[in-house]
Amino acid sequence: MKHTHYNHSNSGILMSPMFTKFHGKKMPLRNSFVVFILMLLFSCQEDAVAPVKEPNPLMGYLESFLEEAEKRGVEIDTSGLVLVLVDVVYPGASLCGLGNKRLPGLPPEVRICKICACWVNGTSYYRNELLFHEFGHALLGRLHDNGKLPNGSKKSIMNESASGSSFWQGEERLKYYIDELFDPSTPVPDWAK
Repeated sequence: MKHTHYNHSNSGILMSPMFTKFHGKKMPLRNSFVVFILMLLFSCQEDAVAPVKEPNPLMGYLESFLEEAEKRGVEIDTSGLVLVLVDVVYPGASLCGLGNKRLPGLPPEVRICKICACWVNGTSYYRNELLFHEFGHALLGRLHDNGKLPNGSKKSIMNESASGSSFWQGEERLKYYIDELFDPSTPVPDWAK
């Protein structure tokens, strides 16, 4: 279609023939403007294709947690789980992570501070322990447990201070700490007596 531009009478606005014809007559400028606005509105509708979301970098930790739960016969309800990296975990507090258990009307939630030094500089051991600790709050309803084993080691991953030590001190210790996370009545291991 050939588009010639016309100067609409006295308006100084250039109009294409498709905007100036209306049932064989020139369309008044007011109607041309309405048609133009309607075309803009309809052309701004979202595409039918859903936008691609970036993968959640915390999902691997959740999958690992769920695998450990399954090994121990523990069923975990993750429905509605909010699992996010944020700039601030909780306003006014310098926390690296926060886990909230499911409450009436609220989903379980795990928030990790993506810009905090504890996360940015944290080892993979630290990050694993932090996420398992927060999943303990959010998905198992566990509270902090600052108890000590007979040898002075922390009793639980649910200790207030995550260090990553539960995940780097060898398979035997790791097994105990994960067993204890899913079952707080896990007996004291030989290495801790």
